[in-house]
Amino acid sequence: MFDFLFNPSGRISRKGYAIGFFLPYFVLAMLPGFFLVQTGVMSIIMTIIGLFYFWPALIAVPFKRLHDLGYTGWLHILVIVAIGVLMIFAFSGMFMEIIQDPEGDTATLLAQEGLSGWQMTAVFWGQVLTSAPQRIAFALATILQYGEMIAFLALAGKAGENKYGQDPLVDGMGFAD
Repeated sequence: MFDFLFNPSGRISRKGYAIGFFLPYFVLAMLPGFFLVQTGVMSIIMTIIGLFYFWPALIAVPFKRLHDLGYTGWLHILVIVAIGVLMIFAFSGMFMEIIQDPEGDTATLLAQEGLSGWQMTAVFWGQVLTSAPQRIAFALATILQYGEMIAFLALAGKAGENKYGQDPLVDGMGFAD
């Protein structure tokens, strides 16, 4: 399992992606962030989970999934850069406001404790992302991130061996090589 999550070489199938990465990622990292209050111990747990999934989510697993589709894993870096640029643009107004007025409304909203993920999303959408271009950039970044994950779940890999390794479906497990 360590090799599956941390080694970017090789291939994984849709089944391997869904069972070995997407479902645990969604259950451990996404659901608690939206439904549980982010204070104290929960914040520490969420930070540890986030740090554990940093390398697998950004590099290792997407690279392997792209390899299974017959593409270089470096294409995923373009997605990361695009999301980063969109998010910087979306939150640039917030950064400037906090720099100009560290005791202002935005800084006070972000410092509130006890907000669930849904409440924090509402705060961002209503108070931080104040212009239509910022909201569009944020929406595009979100669509790009989750669109890639959905594509990885939906697209079948290339049959047979390719330059990235043996077909993960050959041995019957459908997990990884």
